[in-house]
Amino acid sequence: MVRSAIGAACLNGSYLGLLFVLTHHFQTFADRSPWQTALAFLPAALPLAVTALFSGRLIARFGAPGLIAAGALLPFAGYLLLLRTSEPPTYATGILPTMLLVGAGFVLSFAALNSRATAHLAPEERGAAGALYQTAVQLGAALTVALV
Repeated sequence: MVRSAIGAACLNGSYLGLLFVLTHHFQTFADRSPWQTALAFLPAALPLAVTALFSGRLIARFGAPGLIAAGALLPFAGYLLLLRTSEPPTYATGILPTMLLVGAGFVLSFAALNSRATAHLAPEERGAAGALYQTAVQLGAALTVALV
């Protein structure tokens, strides 16, 4: 459970940290309004909408460890892509592909991490463990955004 909590905290923190940095970029450097920024983030929800419907089947087919590994590699590739783009990064070739890769990785691994967090615990321990797991997830997000 501890490994799942740490993995989910890192995953959630990196994703929300990216959204925080990109929001600042869009509104400060790209001179976009909050509404335009929200519309720019909308495609990042596509992997979530598509993959969330099939997460149970994906876990059954590929196994939680495989999805967790894929879910770690996709955001890593997205962050590398964003770091390699020109200054300032363009939306179509830098920011959008990064958001799609990070979003897809987030969804793939988050469902698997959630299922692994309490899978091996006794039923009477799952409630407390689930609460501890979710606390770690939110703490990861809060710490990452604070550090950025």
